[in-house]
Amino acid sequence: MTKLFIIDDDPICQAIARQIITDCNLFDECITFSKARTSLDYLILNQGDFNALPDVILLDLNMPEMSGWDFLCIFEDLLPFLSKKVGVFIVSSSVDPNDKFRSKIYPFVEGFIPKPLSISNFVDISNYVTINAMTYENIRNVGSLLTSSLLSLNNKSNFSLMALRTDQPNVLRNNHV
Repeated sequence: MTKLFIIDDDPICQAIARQIITDCNLFDECITFSKARTSLDYLILNQGDFNALPDVILLDLNMPEMSGWDFLCIFEDLLPFLSKKVGVFIVSSSVDPNDKFRSKIYPFVEGFIPKPLSISNFVDISNYVTINAMTYENIRNVGSLLTSSLLSLNNKSNFSLMALRTDQPNVLRNNHV
């Protein structure tokens, strides 16, 4: 199940994004926040719940009370505690090249998308989520394989030690340990 968060104080941008997502059926769930602080509260509350966390966040920069930059600073500290890798795409009407440059300081910011969002932007974001999920699954599979191999190696080592302790060298030769 793919989940997208949109953090943007502009209800028109939220409505357009929701309509594109619905029409293209790219995400299973889309949750919108008008305030960055509210989204952070949600993330903090659900940091250990893999299914409650988004796969990706679309973040506006210019918002009242707490800007997107403020969000990124706090999110960076929260990120290690999240039970899921969450990518962030900045979505902004800013034409200031410094904003794009500044966004690259954060390694979890996957891109900078100018407003207005288009269908192709959402397709690209959906592809990012799909690739990220596949990579995460591959890492989990490799981890499981390594764990199994280490357990098997540990069992063989324990068997060898038992044979040595009981002074039964023939057991070692017969089992090719």
